[in-house]
Amino acid sequence: MKTTLFLETLLLYFALPLLIITGLLPKFAVMPLLWLGMFYALFVLRKNADAHLRWHINGSDLLRVFARFVLLGTLLGIAVWAVFPELLFAFPLERPGLWLLIILLYPLLSALAQEIIFRAFFAYRFERLIIDQRLLILLNALLFSLVHGVFGNPVALLLSLFGGLLFMSTYLRARSITMSAIEHALYGNLVFTLGIGGFFYHAG
Repeated sequence: MKTTLFLETLLLYFALPLLIITGLLPKFAVMPLLWLGMFYALFVLRKNADAHLRWHINGSDLLRVFARFVLLGTLLGIAVWAVFPELLFAFPLERPGLWLLIILLYPLLSALAQEIIFRAFFAYRFERLIIDQRLLILLNALLFSLVHGVFGNPVALLLSLFGGLLFMSTYLRARSITMSAIEHALYGNLVFTLGIGGFFYHAG
């Protein structure tokens, strides 16, 4: 068990991202590796821990997610306006077709896959080892940020760190991968709408 945990952690959260960061793997490998990791996580969870793949939606949790999104999303919009004014809404205005395609596909092809790996699978492997939930959330956010180092910029690292804190706290509170995936999709789509999606795109 300890050997499996060590190898999984090394591979999923360190080795594969570092192969891309160092250029040993091309950047277009990001999505195939993400899906490969998701399928592995689903295989392990389906075989051993269905409880970590609950899909329910709770009304109060959903309201909390949306309320927090309105507040933090507004603050993020103000930050983009202040730091990157030339990017604000540039993407949807200049390439509306591609923007709409991303808005439709990102929740299923990226956000959900990330939540299965980084929330459900991470909780399955580490929740019994790290009793302090705050430490568990912090470790998850740090690893989530580290993986986003594949995009090679501090904006992706910083926003992913905050995103990891939010998404893991939502997953642990709601015990639903659907809830954390909805929250992840909201912020991911907002990032592209605000015009800073290039910081999270392997060719950007």
